[in-house]
Amino acid sequence: MLTPPSRARSRLVIAAACAAVLLASTGSLAAAAASSTPTAGSSTTISSTTTLPGTEPAPAIAAALTTKPSLSTGEKINIGQGVVSPNGSYLLYLESTGDLALYKNGARSLANLVWRSATPGLGITQLRMQANGNLVMLDALGVKKWGTGTNPSAGDSLIVSNSGHILVESGGNLPLWDTGALTHISPTTMQSLQSLSPGQGLVSGDGRFHAWFTPKGNLALLGPAGEIWNAGVAGKGGVALVLKGNGNLVIARADGSSLWWSGTRGLLAQHLVMQSDGNLVLYAPSGAVWSNGSLIALPYRSVGVYAYPSPSQALSDGWPFIGVTGALGTCGAPYTGQGFYPHNGNDEQTGFAIQNAGRAGTPWLSFWTVSGPTVMTSAGCSPTTDQSPQAFYNVGYAAGQFVAHRIDHYAADGLSLKPTDIILDPEGYPDYHSGLDNGIGSPNSYQIARWTQMLLGWQRGLDAADPSLQAGVYADQAEYTGYQLASSPLPAFIAVAFGNASSTTLIDPVRLPGVNGGNIKGFIAFFALSAPVSPTIECDNRLHAQQLLASWGAPENTLQFDPGVSCHA
Repeated sequence: MLTPPSRARSRLVIAAACAAVLLASTGSLAAAAASSTPTAGSSTTISSTTTLPGTEPAPAIAAALTTKPSLSTGEKINIGQGVVSPNGSYLLYLESTGDLALYKNGARSLANLVWRSATPGLGITQLRMQANGNLVMLDALGVKKWGTGTNPSAGDSLIVSNSGHILVESGGNLPLWDTGALTHISPTTMQSLQSLSPGQGLVSGDGRFHAWFTPKGNLALLGPAGEIWNAGVAGKGGVALVLKGNGNLVIARADGSSLWWSGTRGLLAQHLVMQSDGNLVLYAPSGAVWSNGSLIALPYRSVGVYAYPSPSQALSDGWPFIGVTGALGTCGAPYTGQGFYPHNGNDEQTGFAIQNAGRAGTPWLSFWTVSGPTVMTSAGCSPTTDQSPQAFYNVGYAAGQFVAHRIDHYAADGLSLKPTDIILDPEGYPDYHSGLDNGIGSPNSYQIARWTQMLLGWQRGLDAADPSLQAGVYADQAEYTGYQLASSPLPAFIAVAFGNASSTTLIDPVRLPGVNGGNIKGFIAFFALSAPVSPTIECDNRLHAQQLLASWGAPENTLQFDPGVSCHA
């Protein structure tokens, strides 16, 4: 697989009236023309010492050419026009003979000739980058006389690189053809932000295995004995196979939505490799994360950290994502916002840490503590007279609107990211659970209605201000089962705790019966340790804690270490 060139585009250049005399070729050059349409493989590479009869050196061309936009889909050049590399060192020129020739050192001369298409005498008048992905040379009647064979593809461009390569590159930045040779039938690797069009694929180094994005929009893995695996979406509208910057491999529809995906979002996969052992593998810096349709068990990749000493340190320590509290509850409207600092709050700092690290797509769990219906009196913060489900709805709505507006204001500071989940944490006034935990031993329908209405208000409050935000809820295991939160449409993040059996040994949390709803997105674990304990007990047991949380199957779990404690993932 060739390394993609600089994305700086080459310039389309047209010879002015004072252009140098065109390089002519006769004799053995003319004899090289074929009566049938040549393919890209019929081109010739020529060293600077080659002498051809009937040719003359031409003067330097720089002063005689005018720069124009790059040769993209639908664009063409005619006889006497060309494309130059960004640094001006290489020129691809369409000669009057119908030859396409590459020159070095910015000058058209025999000594500088590097490559030619070997197509003189065919009546060629133009070079065109077709919409179907094929770079072709046509005669005056529009008949194709030469082509790169890079169709079908989409958004292709002709590029002359600073190192002297003539490249046809797909809209997904994948080199398909390089100076006379197809590459899209032979690369082993696709990089992050590259894509394949229908009919393109990857092949193992030994040529025995192929990952093919079929003309019907399906990803299929083929070997000597036939098909090994396929994504099962043939004919359902897939137009591109894309390795996104967030690490997810997706089959995209024409509108940009995902038809199929690998489930590796946030795992920072950077390379898709067709290996000679028959495995199609997605690799992240930490190792393989997906192969042949299945996630590879990497327990620590589904466990991030909450309330870490700093978000930038969490990323540098290798944690895959971050949870943070945006604000605490307040006694009275908007029922959240205590401790929120505009322009420099914990939540916004987390977003900037992810953005500055170039880790867009990293999960960012934003928790906001919300109170119940409360009012400040001379006796302190007290529940309001109205504790109806409607009152809890109003609280959730007011808090949701407040939070959404604060998050949207991050953009004014230059933050282009938003949290992955905006999570209501009901540990507010007056009793650290917003009045929602009354009757936990025998929950009644009235209390269940309070939970239901508060979460509905939270979701609608967020939606009213910013529909792009994803609402979530934080609860412990007893609340999740007792108040029927499994029936909530919101993603749930469940609190659990590790204790300690000795100064160095943990007591694991137990997952209670019924804590298995499909809306559980993560388990939020903290360390409830009793003295005396080893100062390093949390870090010493972190891998065990990660593996336990990951074994419960949720995608976004976190560990909360004691204040000031940091452990490398």
